Amino acid sequence: MTVISKDGKVIELINVITVEPEHQQAIVDNVREILRDVAKKQPGFISAKVHKSLDGTRVAYFIRWRNPNDGLAWFEFISDALKVTKVRVKNADYHLYEVIETV
Repeated sequence: MTVISKDGKVIELINVITVEPEHQQAIVDNVREILRDVAKKQPGFISAKVHKSLDGTRVAYFIRWRNPNDGLAWFEFISDALKVTKVRVKNADYHLYEVIETV
């Protein structure tokens, strides 16, 4: 388990993707592959988690980065890879957040 100090400036990308239920598993598989094979090898990567909603309409993932620059660099790096999934994605809402508290 990754321990994060609230005194550090760890950044977390949170992305919630809205999908049709029949495409949820394909998006989950795609996100898992990108995180495992690509994100994990990027500078500043700490950890990632993938979640899928029980109603089949959302996939959420979280990527922790050591600093804001690493998180912003990920947006630039991954933009081409995400074009592949756009056909199945209704909406993607992603932002960088500063981690304030880990309990």
